[in-house]
Amino acid sequence: MGYWRSRQGNVGRHVLKRMAPVEAQTIRRVRAVPTPGHTPGTTSLLFEWRGQTIAIVGCTVMPHEHFRARVGHTNSVDPDQARASIELLAGEADMIVPGHDNAFVVAWEGQA
Repeated sequence: MGYWRSRQGNVGRHVLKRMAPVEAQTIRRVRAVPTPGHTPGTTSLLFEWRGQTIAIVGCTVMPHEHFRARVGHTNSVDPDQARASIELLAGEADMIVPGHDNAFVVAWEGQA
């Protein structure tokens, strides 16, 4: 939280005071999973749909090429955490819905 407050100045402080990273938890069949790296406190949402696990990941994964290479975006705050978050998603999700690309399937023909 200190990271964002230091970057925002007075703009949006009332909103930032109400924001905090969530712990991994289940909320009515939607799991909130911490996926830091690109920014501190980033959280992805995972849920089941038609037998598949869908992950809405925001900026944790930018384009699918970064996911396949297991690297965060070049402006990630913590590249090692970004990589670990992508690995976590690769092991749990069947489909990724990134913040800056089209949704894509995690694995096909034995690839991950």
